[in-house]
Amino acid sequence: MEQKKILLIDDSHVSNMLLQNVLENEGHKVFMSSSGSEGLDMIRKIGPDLVLLDVMMPEMDGMEVLKIILSDKEMKHIPVIMLTAKKCSADMSESMRLGAIDYINKPIDNEHVASRVNSIIKERVK
Repeated sequence: MEQKKILLIDDSHVSNMLLQNVLENEGHKVFMSSSGSEGLDMIRKIGPDLVLLDVMMPEMDGMEVLKIILSDKEMKHIPVIMLTAKKCSADMSESMRLGAIDYINKPIDNEHVASRVNSIIKERVK
């Protein structure tokens, strides 16, 4: 399988490092961003196949970033999985309503993340 580019947008360095390890072990090329605005710049620069996006970030939260991604004709085709430590079904419903394709709660379960990412890439990324 061709190596896919995955962008992690999360203000938690620990979360980014854990996800990077899991996804690189699955054979993916992983890029990391610690803020929403930097993440949007990186999407435009690297054209990732998939974005994992934290809901709670300072300055620009994940919901705002998701809205921008999905309203931009150059980015809207990129699948987005939302990540959060919040246990709020309203957030999950809102992110899915906005157009996220999945929602994963923290703490991250490595096997669950790997299986969801691989499944989405197999289904949606050509």
